Amino acid sequence: KLNTLDGQARIFQRSFDLMSGARSWVTLAEGEERAVDEAVAKQRSFDPDLWVIEVEDRAGRHLLDEPGLSE
Repeated sequence: KLNTLDGQARIFQRSFDLMSGARSWVTLAEGEERAVDEAVAKQRSFDPDLWVIEVEDRAGRHLLDEPGLSE
């Protein structure tokens, strides 16, 4: 979860393309932090092993596009 400390947030989910084998990070939800937290709660309702790591950065940096994180 990327929290920009202004009431806004974005949650990412790891995606796996079965055809190409490529992995990427996709946005699951974004907008008001409350709405993003509700999306996390919904995911948790059918994935009890869900892990969420929250990053707080006013500039919106999440570093998910750094080398090694999409391999």
